[in-house]
This record gives sequence, C-alpha cells and structure tokens, in this order.
Amino acid sequence: MTKLTEILNNILNEELVGEIDSKYEVYKNPKSIKRMESRLRAISDAKGNLYIVNDSHNIMHLKFSIWLTSHGISMPRNVWHSKKHMAWNREANTNRFYLSDSYTRTQIFQNKNLYEKLIKKVKSKNSQYDFVLKSIEDLK
Repeated sequence: MTKLTEILNNILNEELVGEIDSKYEVYKNPKSIKRMESRLRAISDAKGNLYIVNDSHNIMHLKFSIWLTSHGISMPRNVWHSKKHMAWNREANTNRFYLSDSYTRTQIFQNKNLYEKLIKKVKSKNSQYDFVLKSIEDLK
C-alpha cells in the first residue's frame, strides 16, 4: 500500500482496494457512498464484506468479480449463482442496494432463506445501507 493510499484510506475512512482499468475505484466496506456514482455495482462475500466499484455503466458484475479474484479476493465467476456471494445494484443516489438484474424472481423465491442469511451478514458490516431482497428490475 502506498503512503498516498494509506492517507486517503484514513481520510475517507474506507479501504481502497484498487482501480479497474486505471479509472474505476474499488472500495471494501465504504462508510459512505454519497460522493460516488449514482448507480453503483457491488458484490458481497460470505463474511459480509461489501465491495463497490465506483462506476455506473462500464463495469458489469462479471468483469468486477474477475478483477476481484485477480487481486486476491476470491469470487465466483457468476456471482448470482453463488451460495456465498451476492451481486448488488444501488438504487440511484440512495443508500439502498437491490439484487442485480441477473437474479430472476424464481431464483429469489427459491433461495429466500439463503439470501436473507447473506443479507444479515453484509448488513452487520455495512449497517448504513439497506439491502432489499428484490431485483433492481422491480423498480422499473
């Protein structure tokens, strides 16, 4: 970790994991997302950590999960089929995250208990955000 990254982490009170394509910042458990893009993508892991890429349109969950794995954070290629990870989309400019549009209503219904347990874990580390057990597509 460079000295500048360490200073920024202390100022922002969040952990900068790195940058995708040298321009999209990736954070782990950020305390605030107010200054970030309006429609963020995020992935939570089995321990409840929330990884957020500060981008609205260019970085899809698949590319994001591959990038995380290449930087030492083990992720499945298809996060939405995992029993330990969840893919999220931020509702525009809010502190609410909905399941990625890759989740189907059937999948949510069939795995409701599993998803509720995973949401509890991510909520325990990121209580400043709401996690909604619905697809972001349900907002349209």
